[in-house]
Amino acid sequence: MYLPHHIDKKKRRSAWLGHIPFGHSFIKKINPNKFVELGTHHGGSYFSLCDSVNANRLQTTCYAVDTWEGEEHAGFYQEDVYQYVENYNNLNFSQFSKLLRMTFENAVEIFDNQSVDLIHIDGCHSYEAVRSDYEAWSPKMSLNGFMLFHDTSEEQPGFGVKQFWNELLDQWHLLIAL
Repeated sequence: MYLPHHIDKKKRRSAWLGHIPFGHSFIKKINPNKFVELGTHHGGSYFSLCDSVNANRLQTTCYAVDTWEGEEHAGFYQEDVYQYVENYNNLNFSQFSKLLRMTFENAVEIFDNQSVDLIHIDGCHSYEAVRSDYEAWSPKMSLNGFMLFHDTSEEQPGFGVKQFWNELLDQWHLLIAL
């Protein structure tokens, strides 16, 4: 299986590893003008999608939003995590990728309503946090936009993505689960 350079099997594992082929194909197919990822950590999913933007020569502008401090589900981490992401981004994707080191709540104010074609929610996985992210960012989605949620089948204590996902399924009837 293709393993992007940003994923080091020994140091930086990615829960997104099995989703990389989907991500590459999905980005190519939808060709978003603007992509925002909420929760980037080491960059496993974000850089995989940036790889596809680059490989397919798309005109997508990508934004990674994170404090790079961590949270209860991913754990808390040191400055070296952000330094790694920043360095990798600068070397490989700086022409179309921007790192926004801030909270999701602060970042949402930067984007106009209906301006984002792809939003990937992968921040804090509590029910309240995921619902809050969805509610805050939904108005930012373009009319033909997509929203991806990570860990929709995870059942660890404190994880509420699955519960919120099931509520969305009841409401919308057609969603893609990762």
